[in-house]
Amino acid sequence: MGPHQYVKSPRFGEGPWQNVTGYRDPAGEVEKPHGQWNLLELVVDHDHVKYLVNGKFANEATDLNATKGEILFQTEGAETYYRNLEIAPLK
Repeated sequence: MGPHQYVKSPRFGEGPWQNVTGYRDPAGEVEKPHGQWNLLELVVDHDHVKYLVNGKFANEATDLNATKGEILFQTEGAETYYRNLEIAPLK
C-alpha cells in the first residue's frame, strides 16, 4: 500500500468507496465536514453494542461478553480531539 492509501472498515449504509485520500461518500456519509465536531454515541446493553454518528446508525455488535473493563478510543494513528465526554447507565 502506498503512503496515502487508506484501508476502510465497512459500516452499515455506506455507499460506493473510492480509494482516494480525503474521499467522502456524499450519499452515505455520517460524519460532518472536516473542522466540525461530530457526536458519537456508543450504547452498550448487555451483549449488544450500537454505534451512532451524528444520530445515524453506523455499526453494531451482538453476542458479546463485555460486562466490565476499560473504554478505549482507537484513532488509527490520527490526531483526535474529544470534548464533553459523558458516561451514563441505561434507564
